[in-house]
Parts: sequence; structure tokens; C-alpha cells
Amino acid sequence: MFNSDGTLSTYGAGTSLNANPAIRFPAQVLGGTSAVGLYDVIAVTTPVERISTYGRATYDFGAVKLWADVTYGRSRSTYAFLPDIGLGAQTISASNPFLSQSIRTTLANAGETSFTLGRLYTGPYSLIYDGTREQKEGAVGVNIDLGGTWKASAHFSHGEVDQAQRIRNARIVSRFNNAINAVSSGGQIVCGINADANTTNDDAACRPLNLFGLNAASPEALAYIRGTQQNDTTTKLDAAAVEVQGDLFSLWAGPVTVVLGAEGRWEEQRSVSGALDLAGAYGPLNLYGSPVSGGYDVQEGFGEVAFPLFNAEGTAKVDLNGAARYSDYSRSGGIWSWKGGATVGLFDTLTLRGTRSRDIRAPTITELFSSRAINVGPLVDGDSAGRAAANPQYVSNPATVTTYSGGNPDLLPEISHTTTLGATFSPKFLPGFNLSVDFYDIKIDGAISTLSGSNLTIACRNGNAAACARITRDATGTVTEVRSNSQNIAVFETSGFDIEASYVFPMSGIANLPGTLRIRALATHVRDFVIDTGVSRIDSAGDVGAGTGAAIPSWRGTLSFVYQNDTLGLDARVRYVGAGKFNSLLDQSVNPTAYLVNNDIGAYAYLDLGARAKVMDRLTLSLNVNNVLDQKPPLSPVGPIFYDAVGTYFSIGARMKF
Repeated sequence: MFNSDGTLSTYGAGTSLNANPAIRFPAQVLGGTSAVGLYDVIAVTTPVERISTYGRATYDFGAVKLWADVTYGRSRSTYAFLPDIGLGAQTISASNPFLSQSIRTTLANAGETSFTLGRLYTGPYSLIYDGTREQKEGAVGVNIDLGGTWKASAHFSHGEVDQAQRIRNARIVSRFNNAINAVSSGGQIVCGINADANTTNDDAACRPLNLFGLNAASPEALAYIRGTQQNDTTTKLDAAAVEVQGDLFSLWAGPVTVVLGAEGRWEEQRSVSGALDLAGAYGPLNLYGSPVSGGYDVQEGFGEVAFPLFNAEGTAKVDLNGAARYSDYSRSGGIWSWKGGATVGLFDTLTLRGTRSRDIRAPTITELFSSRAINVGPLVDGDSAGRAAANPQYVSNPATVTTYSGGNPDLLPEISHTTTLGATFSPKFLPGFNLSVDFYDIKIDGAISTLSGSNLTIACRNGNAAACARITRDATGTVTEVRSNSQNIAVFETSGFDIEASYVFPMSGIANLPGTLRIRALATHVRDFVIDTGVSRIDSAGDVGAGTGAAIPSWRGTLSFVYQNDTLGLDARVRYVGAGKFNSLLDQSVNPTAYLVNNDIGAYAYLDLGARAKVMDRLTLSLNVNNVLDQKPPLSPVGPIFYDAVGTYFSIGARMKF
């Protein structure tokens, strides 16, 4: 192992996880004394400079009101994105002149003419993200009182988002390979391509790169091997809508209220990347090689109805509600979504509710129109059983399979079916107390996902018809073509409970103090969170480390106490994250030979405090302290949305009314 000064020491290797399909990055190891963490050298927090403005104008003609909104926002963020991961070891000649004489002698005595070098490229090699986002939006509308309970409204809006993204210090692979092949020539260290007999591969700009040490590389060599990945994207959205609502007629239990309307949206995106990005010159992360250009429009008609079925004042009340929307997408055609529900109120104390809905999510422009790529190469057929017996000319691992990747303009909207059941309890014997419990069950069919060519054959073998449709075979059964671009191939399922309890009461009743005290508890329990691609079925519920692709604690909750009077506010909040697995796929019960010894992460709780004071009629000052007890996060590189990575931090604010 090379030390920071270029000398050698013994490498303390851990247990490699490369053979485990559950890992998220190659070269991951367990244990050892010399491994470095990918997340040890990236920014813990993301600094952001932000400015936003908002303006609104209204004019009241009585029954007709006109309005206009204008918003503008701009943000910029620059931070350490990732080190250059350096996937794949480099072969280094034993005669490399940047090696010390003692190292070259050691290699020669061992009969070695070369060795492989793997490292995490930090310091001057670290990737720096620099992004700017500018948003402009304007809207005009009219609200009309039609008389009685009837009202109408219409609006039109136009918005644009311009985003400029840069990844600095990105490694240009071909130049990097040239620079690490250093040789001695004429008493100087030069690039091997400029010293060999082949003059067609010469590059006068090449400067040899010293990899052996932390800051051993020369500025000239770094300038040669590094570039800036770049992408500029403009997204535009126009939207127009008209709506009318009112009481259609009255029944024994109350008026039947309807809403009818129409809406149209026109969205487009144009993305431009640099020449080196398009050529795939950067590695190992070539982030902007597939720019997006495209657009679509959708016209919709919708209706809603609220139908009171029964109303016995103070005893029971039953209401039905329903909604339907027809969406006509320019890419995929027409599709219906709908919702039906009911609420039952009993004795002004207990409310029961339930809904069943069919919802849709249209593909994004990126999923539809990202640049398509064609690759010809080998493929391992995961659906080969019985094919050779049926046709002796069948090939299970063909060498020249055409693979199409990128966007898919033929994508269909995802379709979900959701069931919710809930109840709210507000007892008269305890004024100010409310308890609410809601159950949800969601299933998405045709979820958009991407599978490799080999995984498509496995999914097809497992009965996934959408995967089978993406594979072309010749008369012998041999795979000749796969379309591994975005496709409606996955299934997503989740269910759980949301619980809320609150109690508000005046302090005068217990301490002869002004103001009120509000106690509120929120809890969420996720029973399952399953993604089924046809190749694997992974339930991430209970994973808190995102090792399976999602961080979904089984239990999360908050408990807050808020005191408020006319001039002073005090609050305390406890945030809770339940225990879970760092990665359930690396549990000993799943992988007995390669598993995480410390895969269990215990429950965490954080205490936050805050205060607000009204010092003048129009001025309020505030102070907040998060993670008061300076609770450290678990040794996990991911899941920051649940755990505080910074520790105790303060914020102060001032709000003034004009």
C-alpha cells in the first residue's frame, strides 16, 4: 500500500463483497485496517445561496376579480460531490520512473514487470459540483361569482426553469491512461505515447502523472487529465384551466355539490451537454452523456361530486364523494383516473372514512426522451432452460447482441390503486383532544424501471410479460436484440398506518398562565415497501441505511409541546427513528457467508428546542436549537433524511410585517 508520501506499507485487507449482488458499489469491503470510506471525503451538508421574490396584483370588480402572480427564484450550490472512485485497477509498469528505486528493486527481485494499482482519488481529484437554477413563472386568472352558490374560475400560467450543472475535476479517461504510462526518455520523465516508435499516437499536451502519494501529481498533469462535465437544461411549462362549481340541487340530507372543469398542459425540455460528455470521455462517472430534448401535452376534463346521504343532526351523518378525470396524453393517448369515498360521522365524536382510487403518473420527459444509445456486445441468457434441447443451434451466451438503452417514447402512465381507511375520535368529555388513525395500501402496476439485457431475460423467465416483449430472438431461440431502456416493467407495493394525536388546552386551567399548550404526537408505521422488477423482489421496510435502494424505517414519529401566548412562544420536539437494518440483503439470515456483523441499527431520538418573541408590533424574533443533546448518527453513509449528520446546530430568524 502506498502511503501519502509515496512510500510503502502493508495493506490491511478486509473481506471483499464484490461477489455479493446486494452491494451498491464495487470494491466494497468489510473490516480491514486500510480501507477508506467513500463518504469520508464528501460534503456533509450542501451549501446553497438562494434568492426568491414574489409579487401579486388583484383588481376587484365586484362579482369579477382579476389577479396576476409573478415569481422569480435563483439558487446556486457548490460542494464536494464525490471523490473520483477510480473503478477498475490500473496496470502500472514496474519501471515507472515515479516509483522510488527501492520499490523498483523490490519488484525486480520478485520477478514482477508490472502491478495493479487501485485507489480512491481524493484531494485534487475530488469531483466538485457547481449548479445554478433559475426559475421564472407568471400567472393570470379570473374568479367570477355567478350568483347563489355557483362560482367559476380560469387561469393561465407560464413557467421556465434554466439549470446549469458543472462537475469539475472530472477525469478524461483516455488522457488519464496516457498520463499514467510514464517513462524515462532523455533524462526526463515523459508520457510513454510520446517516447515510443509510433508517432501517430503522440500528444504534445500530455504530461506524466505521478499517482504514488497524496499530492504527488504536478499541476500540469492534473490540468491535462481533468475536464469539466457540463449540461444546460431549459424546461418550459404552459398550463391553462377553467372550473365551475356550485350546488346542483338539494336533497333530504343537504345540497349536492359538483365541480366541473378542463385543463391543458404543454411541457417541453431542451438539454445541451459538452462535446466530451456526449463522447463518453469522462470516467468513471459520465453524468451528462444522455441529454434530453422533447416534450408532450395533455388535455384533461374532470368532475367531482359531494353527495350527502344522511344527516341526523348530532347523531349521525353520512356523505359520499367521487371524482373522475380523463387525461389525453399526446404520447400515450387517453386514460381514466378516479376516486370514490365515504365519511360517516357519529354523535359529533367519531368520524369514519374510506376511499378507493385509481391514480396515474405520466412518464417524465427524461424517461421519454433521454438520448438513446446502441451497443453491440455479449449477453448471458437467463432464460435458456430447454432451448438447446429444442434447437441444437441455440447459443446461451451470444457475443453480438444489440442493446438499446436510454429514453422510451412509447412509455405508458403508471397506474396505482390506493385504499385508505381511517377514523377520528374527538370526545366531548375531553375538549381539545383529537385522535386520528389512517391505514393505506398502495399498489403501482407498470412502474417505470430499467433492466440490463441479462436481467430482462431473467425477468421473462420469471413470467414478466413486459420483459419478454423487450427481447428479440431468432429462429434458433438465440437472443439477437434487447431494449433495456426505460419501460413499464416493475410493480411497487406499500402499506402502513399514520397516527396523530393532539391536545390543546388553556394554561389558565392548570397554572394561572396566559396562552395555550398544544401537545401533538405523530407516528408512521410502514408495514411493507416492495419493489418487484421481475428479477428481484425487495422489501425495504425496516431498512434505515438505503443499502437496498430505499431507506424506509418501520417506525418514525415526533412528539411536540408548544406553548403560545400573545408575545411569547416556546416549543420542544422529540424526533424518533425506529430500529432497523442497515441493509436487509446483507443480513446473516440472507447471506450466511458474506454479511454485516453490525447490520442492526438501534432506535434514535433527537431533542429540538425553540423560542419566539414578539418584541414590537411588527417584529418577531426566533431561536431554534436542533439536536440539543448532540446525538451522533449511526455509522452509516446514507439516510441523512432521518439522522442528523452535523450534530447540534442553531438558527436565528427575524420576521417583520410591513
